[in-house]
Amino acid sequence: MAKRTNKQKDLENALRESTGDGIDRFEYFVKNNQKQIFWGAGILVLLLAVIATLAAVQSALLRREASALSAARSETDLEAVLQKYGKGPSTFEARLRLARLYANGEKYEPAMKALEPLIQSPEPETSGRAKLMQAYFLENSNKFQEAFVQYAAVANNAVLPLPLQAEAAYGAGRLALKLGKNEEARTYLNRTASTGKNSEWARKAVYLLRQIPAAK
Repeated sequence: MAKRTNKQKDLENALRESTGDGIDRFEYFVKNNQKQIFWGAGILVLLLAVIATLAAVQSALLRREASALSAARSETDLEAVLQKYGKGPSTFEARLRLARLYANGEKYEPAMKALEPLIQSPEPETSGRAKLMQAYFLENSNKFQEAFVQYAAVANNAVLPLPLQAEAAYGAGRLALKLGKNEEARTYLNRTASTGKNSEWARKAVYLLRQIPAAK
């Protein structure tokens, strides 16, 4: 074994002294700050316990909310549950069900009102689907011009999925034809045929395009 040089011995001694000094300083710090360390650790444990409790409570609330929304079937039950749980994300399907129940009973005004919180959603697709459903309700209420405007708004929203745009464009084209707006009907139905590709909406659009009188 090669003998260690004096320089190596000095480095080793310095390292031992440095390590020893560090340990000494740590022990000194702990000894003189025991109270603060104790209280700090206690506060941290308490904080973690509070966070865990809040998470458990929130999880239980979400489970109860989902169970209540799933169990509600009648208009009265859905109204009561939605009144209790407000506008949470889990109320989406419940609001759609309530709107459909109203519409099935030809209560179109309450049906459209039930969709309002979804229309105001910051999620474009949620808002778009609610607007499209509202357009159907307007049409069923014989409010054809208002329905056309609503269909067109959804069809012209480029951030929405293409199938949703295609369905809305078909609705706008169909109503434009009904209202005698042949050029607008042609525009929206052609868009349906291109964006919908081989979908049901595209096939229906192609059929209606053949019904539009030729421009004079």
